[in-house]
Amino acid sequence: MASRAEETSTDLTRHGEDANGAQRQTLVEALLSLDPVDAETKENFSHYEAGFRSVASATTVPPRNPLMRRPGPPSNNKHPQRCPSTLRKLCDFPGCAKAARIQGMCTEHGGRRYCDEPTCPRVAQFGGKCTTHGGVKPCAFPGCTKAVQSRDMCKGHGGGTRCKVPGCTKCSISKGLCRGHGGGKRCATPGCTKWAQREGHCVRHHNAAAAGHVVSELV
Repeated sequence: MASRAEETSTDLTRHGEDANGAQRQTLVEALLSLDPVDAETKENFSHYEAGFRSVASATTVPPRNPLMRRPGPPSNNKHPQRCPSTLRKLCDFPGCAKAARIQGMCTEHGGRRYCDEPTCPRVAQFGGKCTTHGGVKPCAFPGCTKAVQSRDMCKGHGGGTRCKVPGCTKCSISKGLCRGHGGGKRCATPGCTKWAQREGHCVRHHNAAAAGHVVSELV
């Protein structure tokens, strides 16, 4: 019996058994429970052992990387649909027609990067930070710390869109016009011509409404 066990162990080692100790012991006990092992039986067992090893390796699940997204169902379309306006790949969320941003998702379905500051729920804008925590690109003008609008400049140094009225160098607020030429939004209080600055109202009418006064009586 001892010689048969040694011969079986040598045979398992020769075939490169990858199973764990319990599986090896089960195979050995199953072989020893058979009739005296002849050459044909050992050959059949070798084939069985090789098949068992291939099945075990095929069913082994590799450890999952927590940073990787769960793979979705395989797509038969080799050419994914793209957003007509941006030509970007569409969001992976079922039924969503928005352009994908990060990890195959649009901003509405999680495809956005958040501020690196702990516990900050805001979206990162520049350098991994939100605007509150310094996530703005500074103006390229020497000594200026204001945020860039366009062409690496702030509005004061040439950035941003200019008013479309010929000869006007002010920045446009809305509809391609500066405030002096009709751009911007007016106060929502009837009869007030001041600019809206807080929740659709000018500062005066906003403060009056917050204090509980009737804003129409203050025009």
